Formats: sequence, structure tokens, C-alpha cells
Amino acid sequence: TWAPVNNGITDGSGRAVLFDPRYRNPSTAFFGVWHRTGLFKSTDDAATWKTITAGIADTKIYSMAIDPLDPNHLYATTFIASTGDVGGVLQSADSGQTWKPGGLAGYSIYTVAVDPANSSRLYAGVFNTGLYRSDDHGANWAPSENGLSNIPVTAVLVWPGAPDHVITAASTVLQTFDRGQTWAALGGGLPAGQVNALAMSPANPNLIYALTQSSGLYRIDLSAGSGWSKLTAVPATPTLQSDPRPTQPEQDELHMLMPDEPAALAPSEPAALPSAAMLAMAFAPSNANIAFLGTSGSGVYRSTDGGGTWNPAGLSGQVVTSLAVDSANPDTLFAATGASGTVKMSLNGGQTW
Repeated sequence: TWAPVNNGITDGSGRAVLFDPRYRNPSTAFFGVWHRTGLFKSTDDAATWKTITAGIADTKIYSMAIDPLDPNHLYATTFIASTGDVGGVLQSADSGQTWKPGGLAGYSIYTVAVDPANSSRLYAGVFNTGLYRSDDHGANWAPSENGLSNIPVTAVLVWPGAPDHVITAASTVLQTFDRGQTWAALGGGLPAGQVNALAMSPANPNLIYALTQSSGLYRIDLSAGSGWSKLTAVPATPTLQSDPRPTQPEQDELHMLMPDEPAALAPSEPAALPSAAMLAMAFAPSNANIAFLGTSGSGVYRSTDGGGTWNPAGLSGQVVTSLAVDSANPDTLFAATGASGTVKMSLNGGQTW
């Protein structure tokens, strides 16, 4: 079973969770929520959480990012769901204590990515509007006009050491070699349909993973010159015991943005990766062979071979919208779930939570 770590969290509509890579023993973590409560921060290994509202109250947080060159600088993307919502990007320069607008007000934002070589350059994936780029920490934004206009961009990857090379996800996966001036499809063999997220192997950036809405998990090896291949294999090892599916909130606004939740699953784990919606993937910063996958209704999966094969790792039947792995310990991770009031933590790689 997974254990909830919610002491101090008053809003369980979790959308985003991440670690500050600088801190360990104890760790510092952030938890962004959907129901306009703000942000929660823990500095004691998730034993307690503090509510942060300065500049971020009454917003619907969809995702979060941390600047790899300056971890004091955080970004949160927000959505417009009703009259009065501002949307846009929010940013913090003091480790999440206070927030201010970071541009693109009036837009619903799926994701924001920081150029790992240049903190001033940001990319934002916008709902039904395409990709925007800022070269001045979000003070000004310019749209990508060629090939990415008027489509939802759900994920952005910036190639390490080659900032002109950017990869995005929408109804397919596209790439640019000129910082977004022109775009072309990346590889063949990926089924048509929404791609919810992208992941890049930290050990080999040529390995790109596409988490799809309805077709499962795909991988492409850019160095091999081949197309996308579907990953379905699960090693023949004992499965892990998992919690039964919890009751969902009566009014869950996440349905507006998240995939439809499947019917309750049987308590036994599946024998292979499901073809249901794939929502989140995180590599362990200290061990690139270890990765975790969050799904819609099938819980968490764990890989020990860099994402090639996967084992069930608990939370069966739950919607896992975000995952974060501790920067020093690959067995310590958080999961933001669709269940009311639950941030889950595992200290043993998903064996128990």
C-alpha cells in the first residue's frame, strides 16, 4: 500500500508535484492543486506542508517546473475554467514563497519548460494556441507560427547542449532545429491522437518517450534512425500488492482536462502496460536506469532498465497526474493522485506507499 502524506494539505485536487534538487535529508517538495487553494510546500520530507497563497491564490494550477540552473526560480502554469480566471504563467524567485505573473495572461497553459543552458529562455505549451517562447524570463512571449499554431501543445523538451533543438507534443510529436521557427514530425509509427507528455532519458537524450492518451507508451531512438515503437513488456517478476481503487470526489473538475477515468479495476495487477492514458513519467536523477510511470486508472509502474520494461508499482485503480523522484534516493518518490486529499509517498521504489 501507499501512505498518504497530507499533514497540512487542505486541498487534495493534486495536479503537480516536484522536488527541489538541492535539498536532501530532509527534502523540499512542492504540491500544486487545481481547486484554487494555491500551493503547498514541505521542507521536512513531507511530514508537514505549509500553504502558500502570495500571488498564487485563486488559481487553477496545471503543472509546475523548476529552473535547473537556479532552483530558487519556479514556474506554475494555470488554466482558465470560469469567469474571473486569469490563466497564464506564474513565477517565483524565492523558492515558491511569493509569486508574480510570468506572462501569457488570458491563456490556459499546459506546460512550461526552461532551457537547461539558459534560464532566461522559456517555452510554454498553450491550450489550443500552440507554442510560445520567451527570451527574457517571461517578460515577453512570441508564438511559434510555422506548424504549431492553433493546436494544443501539451509537452516541451529542450535538447541538452543544443538549445535550437526543441521537441513538442500535441496530436503528434514534432521537432524544430531553429528554436521554433519551423517544425516537422518526429519519426513515424506513432498512432494519431493526443500525446499527454514527453520524457527524455537523462543517460541518453536520443531516447524519447511519448505518453499517449489512448494508445499506451511509445519510445523512439533518434540515433538509430527508426520510428516509434510501443512498449508493452513487463518482466516476469512478482507483482506488488496495491490499494483498491478509492472513491472519487463527487465534483471533480479535473474531468475538464484529464482523460476520462475508467471503471474501477479488479485488485489484481495487469500483466502488461495498459493501453489507457499515460499521464506522467519521471526518471530518478541519481540513477537513470530507474523510472516511474503514472497512468489514468492503472496506478504507477517502475522500470529498472531505463524505461525498456516495466513492473507494477502500486496505486492500482488510481489516476496519477504527476510524479517526483528524490534527487539523491531513487527509491523515494511522491505521486499526485486524482483521489481526494492524497499525496502519496513511497520510500522503497513503489513496493509500499
